[in-house]
Amino acid sequence: MGKTIGLSGRRIFAAICIAGMIAAAGCTTPSSREDRTGQDRLQADILIPNIDDDNGDGIPDADAAPLAVGADNEMLQIQVFPDRTLPRGAMVRAEIAEPWTRFARAFIRMTSPDGPRLVPPPAEVERTEARKRGVVIGVEAADFAASDRPPTIEVNVTFETREGRPLHEKKILCSVAPFLLSSCLDPAEYVQVVKTKATEQFVRNLEPLVETAGARLEIVANASLPEHDIWIQDAVEIGYATDGERVMHVALHGNRGRELDAMKAAAEIRLSSSLVLRPRRRETNFSEDMNRDG
Repeated sequence: MGKTIGLSGRRIFAAICIAGMIAAAGCTTPSSREDRTGQDRLQADILIPNIDDDNGDGIPDADAAPLAVGADNEMLQIQVFPDRTLPRGAMVRAEIAEPWTRFARAFIRMTSPDGPRLVPPPAEVERTEARKRGVVIGVEAADFAASDRPPTIEVNVTFETREGRPLHEKKILCSVAPFLLSSCLDPAEYVQVVKTKATEQFVRNLEPLVETAGARLEIVANASLPEHDIWIQDAVEIGYATDGERVMHVALHGNRGRELDAMKAAAEIRLSSSLVLRPRRRETNFSEDMNRDG
């Protein structure tokens, strides 16, 4: 019925160690080692799937138009330099390779009177800016790796003439942070419990015990909930993802199609510290018989 939420220092340290092991892959442009070493990326980083809601509009960021440049930490910006002086009217395009095509997006950073913005490719290259500072590609993931989707996203960047004749190509490889399950042994920050007619007395008895333990009780209650749909561990699985610097909570949404699943997803997406993996994109199942709660 209940689920404890928390993240201990030991688990954070372990997560950062895991992220550090894959950070070397980070986002790299293999050919950059031959020409402009270190200039082809703004930061060596790992993609945390962009499935939170930074602007609070109720839509996961990866499903909406890109936010202002710098307003979305999950939008990785990668600097790419052409290997030659580009002709007038040259274009740049960035394409996500399979099998990530449906689960990631790429944008081109452009200048505008209102400041830099991210636009869908292709886009005309600002030649002076490209020669001095390169072209910045924005990359975001909309999901975690899966059995048919490796933990690396390949982005193909092509500079071409206005007529579409290729001039220069680069390949960018980006690592996607793994989803890590929270441990049942982590100290609880808050405890979630479902309250229906069948659990009213249980919830009343639980509340003082949770407070004594130094945690907060979060009661999930709604008149539309069936009386016996009370097992919150079947509606959400708590975990986290890290890029080696930030640790972000992730709520893995249940796929049973019941009222409690949808209610928890709607609640979690409103929390700026949470990421919600929706069932239509999620390919990792957890069984209703696997109770991982503490």
